[in-house]
Amino acid sequence: MQIQWLTGLFLAGFVAGAAGEAAAQSANIAYGAAPRTDYVVFLDHAATLSPIAKNMVHEAAAAAMSARTVNVSGSRQYAEVVKGQLVRDGVPAAAVVVTPKVEDGVPVLSDGTPDIAKRRVEISF
Repeated sequence: MQIQWLTGLFLAGFVAGAAGEAAAQSANIAYGAAPRTDYVVFLDHAATLSPIAKNMVHEAAAAAMSARTVNVSGSRQYAEVVKGQLVRDGVPAAAVVVTPKVEDGVPVLSDGTPDIAKRRVEISF
């Protein structure tokens, strides 16, 4: 009799544990990570996209397809290059808003190359 009671307790605990695990799994699905809404791209000195930067813009474009507005901010020259790639990747041109940032006091390296902060472009939506 005691063995049956212990077996019943074990089975009840096992079933409760399985139900709790299933509930935890459904909670994980229901509360998945929020979609990413910000991307940072660094362009080279000639204002062209490297393969890595182009891939980042492509990812941003795919994620931003349903966004009403896609904000691109950075140096105007670099931001316009990123906007062009977003449009080539399918984002409507009218949805892309370029906000130029003036980088006052950005240090220039000894070879005349502007600091990497000047070549940074942010994409958000």
